[in-house]
Amino acid sequence: MRAHFRSPVVRSRKVGFQHHRTTQEAANSGIPSNKVPIASLARSELGAISRRTLTQASVLWTASGLETVRAVSTRATNHKDSKMLDAWATLCGVNKDNDDLVQELEMHDRLKSRRVADAMRKVDRKFFIRPDMHALQAYSDQALPIGYGQTISAPHMHAAALELLERNLRPGASVLDVGSGSGYLSTVMGHLVSDTGHVLGIERVPQLAQRSIPSLRRAAPELYEKGTVTLKAGNALDDPALDEYGPFSAIHVGAAASDLPQVLIDKLKPGGRMVIPVGEQNDLQVLKCIDKDKEGMVTSRDMMGVLFVPLKDSAMPAHPEVPHHRDPEL
Repeated sequence: MRAHFRSPVVRSRKVGFQHHRTTQEAANSGIPSNKVPIASLARSELGAISRRTLTQASVLWTASGLETVRAVSTRATNHKDSKMLDAWATLCGVNKDNDDLVQELEMHDRLKSRRVADAMRKVDRKFFIRPDMHALQAYSDQALPIGYGQTISAPHMHAAALELLERNLRPGASVLDVGSGSGYLSTVMGHLVSDTGHVLGIERVPQLAQRSIPSLRRAAPELYEKGTVTLKAGNALDDPALDEYGPFSAIHVGAAASDLPQVLIDKLKPGGRMVIPVGEQNDLQVLKCIDKDKEGMVTSRDMMGVLFVPLKDSAMPAHPEVPHHRDPEL
């Protein structure tokens, strides 16, 4: 008896479409060329097993990442090898590489600055995830665990921070990355300040700080060799060694403080900017943009609601009253 394959409904990130059966139809519909419709690829790449699989699963173009790919392919085909997962990524429209990821962020207006986009393209996120994860997970727009209760932030959050700091991430700038974790964002900022600037990434979990150094070396050997990016273990809120690197034109904080930390504000240069999430653990926090003007006056803006792991320091002093206004887009 001859089996019949019925194409599932697939939805594009930009426009809905149904039953595209050829790559030419996909091209005519405006779908990105690297996202080939399920119906046309199922026959050529995965064969009969996958055809049966696709009749058993509803696969959307907007699949949220490798977890969807892994769940569908493992449940239906009991296959876990890399080639199969890569094929499923193609079928489901999951980003296949770092360029895909940056393109997605641009398409959704998460990235607007060409400088920031170019810097993110230079740093492959796959070097900064846990070694037991498949590389495709690096290219999904989601936070990922990196161990010790910490995460690498979702790419759209890194993009948001970089866009806010971009004016201060100029060649020659001195930058502090608090809670540098995997080292990914420190590395991207290293490309923005070039070899005349310097980025100090400081991470309180020694094991993560140690692991981030070979990640930097693999992803951006030139930044490592020239000393443009320094990654070290320590507590940015209580580390006298920071004085030799500061003050800083830009400070990024990758964990949520319960209050604005005076010690970090003091390390900002006049004209400097800090991006920091503020709020209690397991509660909605606010990403704040802190500016220090030429006279040393500090102002704060609320940019967006976020959820970050906590910045660990029980003795952290709060900054006194800071002039504050809410961003109209919050």
